[in-house]
Amino acid sequence: MHKMDSALNELQTLLDQYRPSPHSHVLLIAFCDPIVSSYQLYTGNPGQYRCEDPDLPGDPMKIIRRAYQKRTTEWTGFLLVSPPGAAPTLEYRNDLNPLLDAGQAIDWLAYEVYRIEPDGDWAKQRLEKALKSETFKNTLAYACIKKDTEAVLERLPKASSRELDRKVSGYGTPLHIACAHRNLELVRLLVEAGADTAKTHNRHTPLEQAYTTGALEIVDYLARIDPQANEASLRKGGLFLVVNCRDVSLIASVVRGGAEVNQLNSKAAGLTPLHMAAYADNDVAVAALIGHGADPSIEEKHGRTPLHYAAQFGKTAAIEALIEAGVNPNLPNSKGETPLHAAEKYAQT
Repeated sequence: MHKMDSALNELQTLLDQYRPSPHSHVLLIAFCDPIVSSYQLYTGNPGQYRCEDPDLPGDPMKIIRRAYQKRTTEWTGFLLVSPPGAAPTLEYRNDLNPLLDAGQAIDWLAYEVYRIEPDGDWAKQRLEKALKSETFKNTLAYACIKKDTEAVLERLPKASSRELDRKVSGYGTPLHIACAHRNLELVRLLVEAGADTAKTHNRHTPLEQAYTTGALEIVDYLARIDPQANEASLRKGGLFLVVNCRDVSLIASVVRGGAEVNQLNSKAAGLTPLHMAAYADNDVAVAALIGHGADPSIEEKHGRTPLHYAAQFGKTAAIEALIEAGVNPNLPNSKGETPLHAAEKYAQT
């Protein structure tokens, strides 16, 4: 039982409004992560719940996302029960299989906690698949996703080279996962166990993954292990690797490594790292790149400078950083359009 925050209290109010009869329990099972959110309703009594169409009044999805953004307890799912004439109960869950989609995760929670079996052959097959995939929780990759050092230490001695470097859809290898989590301890353990530092996921090596997440200590560690790989990564990705990074020291280290500040991602697109930092609305990277000599007047293939790019997509932090760096907001591009024109053209004002 957990104390509910204001967002979940709002959900409780919606459940009370939805209650189909005075004696009916209402159960809401929700799933939420940084990308997806979903929920399912059940009514009846514990042990005899039936699935209902999720037709709550108001905007429950928005409330669930707000609860997730303000969470003080780590969770990707929760079960909220509203019994008749009694206080609600709430159970957070952070053990959902990351291989499941939102619907599968909710089906699994419903069955795991209340043994609710879905109706229809397709839904039953979906639950069966979710139950079979529970074996993933016994893998090295899952331990890395959960940042569970104890479980990693337990599994490493038994891990084959195949498991050590096995890619997980959406995550990469265990070493990619550790780099994405900026977890130097796990990175060291995996490398010392023989993890392949050259394996790619989405065309990025673990070192390049560390660059993109701004993990300076991991970058330094992996670069010392293989300086040639680091040089190759900088030649290939350069400052594009760090356009989402807010660590000025890491950006500076990439520049010192020989990265071209005004490198184009391709001749066809013509985007520079400054364009991409502006698109990411990364004011820190924008200021750092200009400080290292990035040219804010370079136009990509459609004639957009970084300020035009930021204005078009409504990236306010980047706009402020560019103007503070001295970029003229009234200066037209080669097509005679000012950044304001770009904003108006794409309805961002």
